[in-house]
Amino acid sequence: MAIDGKIMNRALTRLSTLRTEREQSTEALRKQIYATIPRIAELDRAIHDLLYMAAGAALQANNEEIINEAAADSVAMQAERTRLLVANGYQSNSIDDDPACSLCDDRGYIGATPCRCLMSIYNDEQRNELSVLLKIGEQSFEEFRLDYYPPEHRSHMEISFNICKSYADKFHPDSDNLYITGEPGLGKTYISCCIAKEVAAKGYSVVYETTIGLCTTLERLKFSRSELEELSDDAERYYQCDLLILDDFGTEMQTGFTFSALYDVINNRLISKRPMIINSNLSPNDLYVEYSPQIASRLTGEYQIIYFRGTDIRKRNY
Repeated sequence: MAIDGKIMNRALTRLSTLRTEREQSTEALRKQIYATIPRIAELDRAIHDLLYMAAGAALQANNEEIINEAAADSVAMQAERTRLLVANGYQSNSIDDDPACSLCDDRGYIGATPCRCLMSIYNDEQRNELSVLLKIGEQSFEEFRLDYYPPEHRSHMEISFNICKSYADKFHPDSDNLYITGEPGLGKTYISCCIAKEVAAKGYSVVYETTIGLCTTLERLKFSRSELEELSDDAERYYQCDLLILDDFGTEMQTGFTFSALYDVINNRLISKRPMIINSNLSPNDLYVEYSPQIASRLTGEYQIIYFRGTDIRKRNY
């Protein structure tokens, strides 16, 4: 699975913030306990001194007796400290500097591999991003309403729906590309939202973008002299994410640059076998009129075409 660098940076920042907040909370509680139960402060200082002394003795020969005595004293002090904390209503480790994750000690990585604690935050950040971009609310395959479509198109839409649901259920990095086409207001973005939610829930990186947004980012990256690092991160996501969903294809300003940028993204993802979903009001035949033969041939030859048919759902009277 590909890691989205932009989202991972946010996850690492959030992990660091959580670690800092936990440390500050522990320190505040420690000061409170030391003020109300001074004996615990004395014990902590004594335990620290014993450990320091034992460490020094370990570097010298014939000091086993000193080390053993220090260890015994430390155990006794720890037991007294635990009794005092529990007797006063605190957890025995409430002011210890224990990490929240024992696997990575809150570093986020085990060697070069992201720890499951970091990936949990990463997945949450990805869901948050999709929620904002796609305005995710109650959209789900279970809520998809076939009865919103005219009877003459309902059986066809049931087939299209089942293809999309199966795609999400069985998604893997080598999944096919989808080109979802139909008139406005037939649920193309909705179904893509459902797919995005399901695929992201499996831990895959999903990037949703409008065609206008993608072309704008790539154009600014090429011609802007500022924000290069942020723009570069955004552009990299288009190429490296496990699933790219490109919405409103055909609404962008059609220039030599946008044709070149779209071709590069589409062709690059085909070569690297990274799936892509494109939503558009343009039919396959329209593609040959509106776009270069290189783009049109790739979309009609390398993408599974899914047709949405019916009348504009947004104009329904409920």
